[in-house]
Amino acid sequence: NGKRGQRLSHVEYLLSALTGSEQAVVVNNNAAAVLICLNTFGDGKEVIISRGQMVEIGGSFRIPDVIEKSGAIIKEIGTTNRTHISDYEKHINPNTGVILTAHTSNYTIKGFTKSPDMEPINLLSKKHKIPHVIDLGSGALVDMVKLNMPPEPQVRSYIDSGASIVTFSGDKLLGGPQSGIICGSKTLINKIKKNALYRALRCDKLTLMFLEESLKSYYTDTSIHSKNLTWTLFTRKQESIEKLGLNIISSLTKKVHEQSGVLLQNSTVEAGSGSLPVENLDSMELLFQPKGMKANDVYQSFLNLDPPIIGYIHAKRFRIDLKAIPESQINIIQSSIKKVFS
Repeated sequence: NGKRGQRLSHVEYLLSALTGSEQAVVVNNNAAAVLICLNTFGDGKEVIISRGQMVEIGGSFRIPDVIEKSGAIIKEIGTTNRTHISDYEKHINPNTGVILTAHTSNYTIKGFTKSPDMEPINLLSKKHKIPHVIDLGSGALVDMVKLNMPPEPQVRSYIDSGASIVTFSGDKLLGGPQSGIICGSKTLINKIKKNALYRALRCDKLTLMFLEESLKSYYTDTSIHSKNLTWTLFTRKQESIEKLGLNIISSLTKKVHEQSGVLLQNSTVEAGSGSLPVENLDSMELLFQPKGMKANDVYQSFLNLDPPIIGYIHAKRFRIDLKAIPESQINIIQSSIKKVFS
């Protein structure tokens, strides 16, 4: 119609459909998502958070630091291992701006522990008209168990339980570009969009284009298009990984076999990026046991190739895990092994 459009229109309807939220907004990463939510609703006010959720993730990102930078005041409640709904109730006061729940995405506390379900906190936030912001970190859009992955609640389940705002990453489990996604009620999302920080934290159009394509790859919560590389690799069968490994090894000459001492064996890997940190995924690896070469020498040799091959050293042996290697890269791995050990 010749009028100026909104760049978010390309992803808003997809995010609402996939999460069940009324509206959504996207910024440049999940840290930015948490920051702008806290600044919008908690600047100069108290943010209630359980002591057991004062997390630090990779890159020294700390929840307490983000709360302080947002202009909010930290109000810790409960203890490291046990927090009750009564702790939330008794600390709400006229200066409470936000109730924050931070998903402990990179550690677990076991034993004598307790934390309230989301529903009671959501009811409490509605009763006092205080936004309940849930920082999920990774955020799953699919039914992980049905895809033979470790269990992780879907973003939709938090929205359905009545959460005011849910934030999560556009990369990691989603498989898209680095971005921070904020889903929730239309009223609250519109307030976030009006925050002056949004102009500084919003995504570039290319990021939104890639995010749109990634979101379109989700047909249902158990059916994902093969173009979503993250989920293609996550859900690849162990037999398929073994076949890939055997294809690589079978292409090697007897001389390369003897010099590399390469073996194909079972392994386990992590999803990475703070996703499913205490869960391992089954995989297979190439283990190298060359004569007269230290593990670090093998590591450097592969790293100096063009293109570089990045393996890792464990138990004084160099290894290349096959979980994250697409079928299209078999030839690269084969030729790289031949170059190093020829």
